[in-house]
This record gives sequence, structure tokens and C-alpha cells, in this order.
Amino acid sequence: DVARNYYMWGSMNPLVHGLKRAGTGTCNGHHVPPSLLPQAFEDKETFCIVRNVFDKMISEFRLKVVDTHDGSQRYTCSVPELNRYIQELLTGRNIPQNWAYPYGSDCHFLPQGAYVYEWDPVALKYDTSKRWCTHVIRYERLHKDINRLWRGQGYPIRLHKQVLGPGGRACPLKRKDFTDETSALIRRMYHQDFVMMESLDKEHEEQRRWQRDEEEEVRARDIDTLKGHQQEREQVGRLQKAPQARPLLIAEDQIEKSRLRFTDLATTEEFELSFHITLRGISNSGMNSVLRVTRTNENFGHHFDRMPAILLDGDSNTLQVYMGHHENSGASCWSSIRLAVARTALVHVRLAGPTLMLSIDGKEACVKHGYYNKYKAAEGVKLWIGDRFHNAADAIISSVVYRFGVNSIPSSPQSA
Repeated sequence: DVARNYYMWGSMNPLVHGLKRAGTGTCNGHHVPPSLLPQAFEDKETFCIVRNVFDKMISEFRLKVVDTHDGSQRYTCSVPELNRYIQELLTGRNIPQNWAYPYGSDCHFLPQGAYVYEWDPVALKYDTSKRWCTHVIRYERLHKDINRLWRGQGYPIRLHKQVLGPGGRACPLKRKDFTDETSALIRRMYHQDFVMMESLDKEHEEQRRWQRDEEEEVRARDIDTLKGHQQEREQVGRLQKAPQARPLLIAEDQIEKSRLRFTDLATTEEFELSFHITLRGISNSGMNSVLRVTRTNENFGHHFDRMPAILLDGDSNTLQVYMGHHENSGASCWSSIRLAVARTALVHVRLAGPTLMLSIDGKEACVKHGYYNKYKAAEGVKLWIGDRFHNAADAIISSVVYRFGVNSIPSSPQSA
């Protein structure tokens, strides 16, 4: 469906297309920070690309002197002209105001973090506690990061080579060409971006560490297989020693916002989570929280944010299950079955092998593949019955049970 509707992406999306208000300026919609267009981006899984701040400044200069042929260029490709351009654009001196920072040049000079986090158009800074971009990709490792994202989403396409565009070939300037004065100005104007890049690099290293751990586990698993499936025997032994299921909630309870029920839940790579739910009425429009299993204090965009999180779409009365893995922290599965008001439904969420499955009253509601790099077993996990990021679903929940190490298809449930 996504591929067939490619013409609805980006600037062609009717919610984004055309000129939009951005703070004190007006820019093309696909250049406006997503937090200023919530009707298009709120509760959506998104990706964005960021790059070294100095390299981006050079790229903007190349765009002006090489790639743009609108008859208005006032600069030539040289070191002095590069520094003059950046200083004039960032200070607003000697140039038309519709070119200048922050909203001039079609929003090209906004901080990159304005597209990752929530942008404050008055204070001219962004709030890093509110993230709008699910998957942040570094341009410096574009082909690796984008291929990892596509693979996690199940797309067969791959990016194999990055080619230097005509701007780079015709105007080969480097970071070292900035004067001390220009470099200091860039660092001052984009201070938040420099901090963000350091944070993203740390996040990337953490992800790589998890990936190396997973790869090491796969190698160990292969060795165990050669030694007579030793890993399987050890797993059976662990499951025999551990409880097979943990009841988390028995009696009926109203879902409420920001209701933390447990902080000591133990989770396994493969599991089944089941519960009864009864809608009391029509919930708020948009996404409403049913429950969330998590190791973090964040909404989305990080590993272990949702493991799983279950939301109710108030517009369609359908459930959406977010269950991340190391290739895609925002992987989700959207139910094809609508819940009826005042009728109790039995819900099973099951992760086994590479497949996540949601079933409602014994009927398959959605299936998501691609779980080849699952989260490891963890302790000290939190359970929220109604998280703090969404309105609570107007529903009664009961019989919440977490089953460990599931490796078989659940039998069809009996009527409650």
C-alpha cells in the first residue's frame, strides 16, 4: 500500500503540499518542522536525515552558487565568498530578509533538531523531551542506516552507493575553509544541533553495542547447534526453572492515564500477552493508551520504549500494537478487527520466531514479520495500564497475563 501510494509522500501529501506558516515566515510544507504540522505527522512513524552542521552549511552554499539557477545568485565558489555567505545568512546583514535565518531560504537554515524534536517558533529552539522523528539517520552513514531501516520495515530495496552531486564536484570546499569567525558563529547559532549530534552518536553506539551482542548470541547459537542443540536444552532448562506465566491484573479495572502498575516485570524474547477489554464508549479521537510494557521513560524513538505498547484508535475502535526490535524500534501491527462498544473481547499479542501476531477472540487481527533481532530478556520492566503520553482509552481491562517463552500457536480462546 505504501509503495502504491508513493505519490502521497512528502511534498505531494495534501496535508503538507503548498506554502505553510512557519513561525514568522512562510515555507513549502515539506520544509516546515513536523511539530508545526501535527495534522500530518502526529502519531506517525517517520524518519529524518541529519548531518554534520559544518557540512550542511557548505551544502547550502553549493546549492546557492551551483545547483540554483534563478538569476539571483550573488556569490561565487571561493573560500571568501563561502564565509561571506554564511555570515550574511545567519546575521541577516546585506541580504533580503526572505533569505535570512531562521525562516528565510525556504526554512533551509532552521536547526536540524527542529525536525527531530518539537520546535518553538517564538524561542527559536527545540524541546528535546518531545520527539517527532522516529528514526534519525546520519547522512555520514546513510546507506547503512537507510538499508537497516528498510530491512526492518520489510522493504526489498537497498541503497548501494552514495554519489557526489554536481554541487560537490563543481565547488569542492571543505570544513577547513571556514574562518574562525564563521566557525564560532555557526557553533553559536546551532549550539543545540552540535549537542544533538553528540547525543545521537552515543545512541548509535549503544545500538551498535546491542547489535554486536545479538550477533555474538547468533554465533553462539550456531556453535551450540553444532554441538547437538545445546542452546535448546539450556533454554528448556531455564523455562522449567522460571514461572511460565505472570498474572498482572485479575479483576476488572478502568484504564486511566499515567497509571503505573508494576516496576518489576521480567520479560522474555518471545512471549504472549493476553487480556480482556470492554469499551465503555467512544474514546477521544486519535490514539488512546490501553497498556504499555517498557524499560524507558520515553514515548517512542528508542529501543525498549514499547515492548509492547497497545493503543486504541478512537476514530475506528481498532487496536494498534507497537513492538520494537533492534532493527526498528517503532515496528507496529494495526488490527483489521474493530472492537464493539459494551462487548468484552479477548486479546492475545504473541511474539514467536520472526512474527508478531495480534488475535481478537481467536481471530487473526494482524501479523507483522521481521523480528530477527528481538529484544533480549529483561528485568525491572514497567507496566502501565494507561501510559502518560496519550489519553486513556475509555475501557475496562481485566485478566492481564504475561506468558514467558511462547513457542506454539495459542489455541482459540473460549467465550468469556
